[in-house]
Amino acid sequence: MQGRWLLLWLGLVHGALAQPTGRWQAHTSMRQVTDLALAASAIWVATGGGVFRYHLAEGSLQRFTAVEGLHQVAVQALAWDARRQVLWIGYSDGVIDRLDPATGTVRAYFDIARAERFPDRQIYRLRMHGDSLLIATAFGVVVFDPVEGVVRDTYTQFGAFSDIAVYDLTVGPGPDGKPTLWLATAQGVAHAPRAHPNLKDPGAWTLERQGLDGKLPVRSIALHGQRLYIGLTQGLALRKQDGRYERLWEGAAVTDLQPVADLLLGAAGQQVLLVDAAASVRLLGSEEVRRPVRLAVQDDVLWIGDAEAGLLRSALPEADASDLELQEVIRPDGPYVNVFADLAVDPSGNLWATDAATGAQAGFHKMNAAGQWTAYLPDRLGGRKAFRPVHADPGGQVWVGSDGNGLVQIAPDGTLQFYDATNSTLEPAAGTRNFIIVRGLGSDAEGRLWVANLTAPNPLHVRLPDGTWQRAPIPSCINSLSTTLGHLLVDDYGQLWIIAVSRGNLRVNTGLIIYDPGDDPTRADDDACRYLSERGGGGQGLPGVAVQALAEDRDGRIWIGTAEGLAYVLNNPFAASDPNTVPVWPLAAERQPGANPFLLTGLSVNDLAVDPANRLWVATDDGVYVIEQTGVDFRIAAHFNEENSPLLSDVVRAIAVDERSGRVFLATAAGLVSYQGDAIKPAEQARPLFVYPNPVRVGAEEDAIVFIEGLVEATELRIVTVDGRLVTRFPTRGGRVRWDGRDRYGRPVPSGVYLIIAVGQNGEGAAYGKVAILR
Repeated sequence: MQGRWLLLWLGLVHGALAQPTGRWQAHTSMRQVTDLALAASAIWVATGGGVFRYHLAEGSLQRFTAVEGLHQVAVQALAWDARRQVLWIGYSDGVIDRLDPATGTVRAYFDIARAERFPDRQIYRLRMHGDSLLIATAFGVVVFDPVEGVVRDTYTQFGAFSDIAVYDLTVGPGPDGKPTLWLATAQGVAHAPRAHPNLKDPGAWTLERQGLDGKLPVRSIALHGQRLYIGLTQGLALRKQDGRYERLWEGAAVTDLQPVADLLLGAAGQQVLLVDAAASVRLLGSEEVRRPVRLAVQDDVLWIGDAEAGLLRSALPEADASDLELQEVIRPDGPYVNVFADLAVDPSGNLWATDAATGAQAGFHKMNAAGQWTAYLPDRLGGRKAFRPVHADPGGQVWVGSDGNGLVQIAPDGTLQFYDATNSTLEPAAGTRNFIIVRGLGSDAEGRLWVANLTAPNPLHVRLPDGTWQRAPIPSCINSLSTTLGHLLVDDYGQLWIIAVSRGNLRVNTGLIIYDPGDDPTRADDDACRYLSERGGGGQGLPGVAVQALAEDRDGRIWIGTAEGLAYVLNNPFAASDPNTVPVWPLAAERQPGANPFLLTGLSVNDLAVDPANRLWVATDDGVYVIEQTGVDFRIAAHFNEENSPLLSDVVRAIAVDERSGRVFLATAAGLVSYQGDAIKPAEQARPLFVYPNPVRVGAEEDAIVFIEGLVEATELRIVTVDGRLVTRFPTRGGRVRWDGRDRYGRPVPSGVYLIIAVGQNGEGAAYGKVAILR
């Protein structure tokens, strides 16, 4: 992000986040700790979702993500620079950030990231030493000047080895008692005297590996008194005077070592190691400690950075301790994970998100309108996991399908109901006993829930409003031996648009099914069905048969996202039977001679959503595009990516729109963000307009920001002076619009009071408001 998206954060007390200024907000998990850095009055915590600071005296939290200017959210390493009172942050691509907490500004340094000689430029550790920042990387050691912001030296050759990963480093007495740079590397322990005139010389370094066979790489290193300890991939070892290494403990990887008084503490597996003066090892644990990776000691407090549980505060253990005395678990409120498979917003404004992971802790999550998160993990779901589609129906029920564990219903009061073959018509996948896959969910106007039961003998089911289940006929237009049913959309006419999936390879989508179930969902004789399974061309048909996303806009178009581009169908009640109802490709309003006239041709579409202004949001691996109609054609109204916005990753997998607030949620490959859009759900009838801010104070030539709420679905908006002269007029969609304070010629309007007249275009009447502009 190169520090372009800089925002100051308000304080956050015990995980309750303050709303940031600006349109973007990150909703990342900060449970997965990767590093710690101690400052005089705070502890800084690196996580897979950004950085947070815990103020020791106040007990408050402050979080920083890419929205606040960080290069990215997945942070690898930290170092607190006490001389300059700044935090140094390292990433897996070699970028370094300098965060100034006093101003909230971030500056990025790309020297390491641009070193193309090294294919892997990952940063593993940052250590302040004097007036240098020592950086352990995937190819060696970089000495960085924190004052000038430049690389002073790079050490990549260590005896017979070059370009090897350095996981940790420290400075202290060497074998001769003189200051020495010690490195924990992929090939053993390397050391060289700090006073050596040329540490780029391979001969300056001694590489030691005796006694380490089969236990490399060396993951951590620490000097404690006159002894050197190293953490291995399977245990802990002590350096002997002759350069050989004696293993003190065999076990998990030791990822950090922290000397304190006459003890040495280490992070290993699910426990903390305690090594006493006699070099005997004791294991300390606690129920809350799950995977410690970093340790820090301050006064009588042991801080534990846990890769699953966040920041843990423990009493500093005594030499004879048998367990850890945990005092507090500290982390900002957020989801359990960062990467999501699907999103939906229910009528109350709750966001629902399913995990993209399939591990032991994979589940789904809810974020309420106030930003508070609730995790639904397998231990709460009877061991069920691998959830994929999520659907919120108009009645407030939320439905979550899974790959193997059937269907979950969450009532508005939070009650959970599970559906499988014992209490519904849902069936196990072909060839299994109880592996029920639900990939498609949708509701119709009659309150029925339609469910696509992937690879089941009967792949389509319907739950009636009274709670009973029925098997629907297999759509007659497909070969059920080769095709099954995936993601689905129920349109305003009650027709089902279903993504066809190959039974032979469930990762391959083979086209689009348009299915009308008729009046009786259990009878086949009143059904209609069409299967679009061929690639079109010249602006008609499917851009590609791998259909991946569906959405219905407010004008009744069915938008179809494929792996090769975008199309739409002008929908009607007979689309499932009318062969003339075919997809067409959106024409670009601003077409250049000789250029492709169609929007987003060739771009793989991951998801689609429509906002209250009838703009189409298109999720791709190239960011998110916002498409709006202009005349009979379409244009790209916005394109958000990592370079021009705080989007956490260009790979956007899912989108959901909250019509009440106007927020658009974007699930990216690096985490969840939301964008505060202008459009909200329209009013059903004309009513007095809500105009804010009011008055508007703005510079002489600046754009004003005036929000007008309470609009109906389609409105002509007129701004006039108090004596009736027209200033500007324009059409708008959705319940809210923003006026920039300019007239129809693009000129800033002068100071004054302006009347706002909103005329509904479908007979809803007119609504009125006014605003004062002060320049």
